[in-house]
Amino acid sequence: MIGNPVLHKELFMRLRLRQVPLPVKIGVALLVFVSLGLLYYFMARAVLDTSGASNARGVWQTCMWLQLIAVLLFAPVVTANCITQEKEQQTWEMLIATRLKPSEVVFGKLVARLAVILLILALFLPITLFGWINSVLVETQIAFSARLTELSLSYAVLLITAVFFATFGLYMSWQVKRTLAAIMLSYTFAIGFLLIGTFLVFIALQFRFTDSTFLVKCPILWVNPAYLMAYGTSPDRAENSTLFVVYGLLVYAVGTLALLWRMILGFFHFSYDDDAAPPVGERLRGMARRAQARTTDNA
Repeated sequence: MIGNPVLHKELFMRLRLRQVPLPVKIGVALLVFVSLGLLYYFMARAVLDTSGASNARGVWQTCMWLQLIAVLLFAPVVTANCITQEKEQQTWEMLIATRLKPSEVVFGKLVARLAVILLILALFLPITLFGWINSVLVETQIAFSARLTELSLSYAVLLITAVFFATFGLYMSWQVKRTLAAIMLSYTFAIGFLLIGTFLVFIALQFRFTDSTFLVKCPILWVNPAYLMAYGTSPDRAENSTLFVVYGLLVYAVGTLALLWRMILGFFHFSYDDDAAPPVGERLRGMARRAQARTTDNA
């Protein structure tokens, strides 16, 4: 993965700022630093305020929710133009004509775009840990292992959902021909279905089932990111809620692997437009020639 040329190219494109005018660079940098400075100031002030014992806990939970919102807004869109942009710029055929393996192309683009999400989460990490550590010190009546479970579950929700939404955005970019369509489909699924749709289905089912534990046991909510974060930051809200959060994360993990497997397995089949796709025999002969060239180089 470290020597993946697609990863290097994508990271270079993401980090290249030479084409951006200097005033724009300065303005963006000032905006970011001022926003982070204000966030850190008010969060730290709330943590250090001794008038309320739950301030520190509220601060770190707020930070986790802000990070989840950032994941929902940015993770689907950062990868939704990975392949459609290549096709619109007519560089996709050149990429797939190289001797790169399908896994190198898919993982290279995915990991490079995920670096943007990880950078956003890293900006929140210091104030999040500051609030969490202070909440542990203030609420001494609660076991440290329980607090560590909360932190671990919360970050597991952030990381696993971020990888899934980014993978889904890449899958949409792979399936459709236009960037706008890929972005709309990604947001529709992530926010429209998983976030809002599952909650509406739960509300409808709640009128049918009167069990008080239905909220926790309802499988449709296992894939709702807001539900996972709510019970990840407070796993003691209901019995076995931690277990159901783990079930939801497993669904996301399996979904991510299934999407990656689908893209890698069907890479050559969906890599060509229907009108421009070469005959099957020609594609197979091309694949055989590339495999033979790899064997010759290795020898």
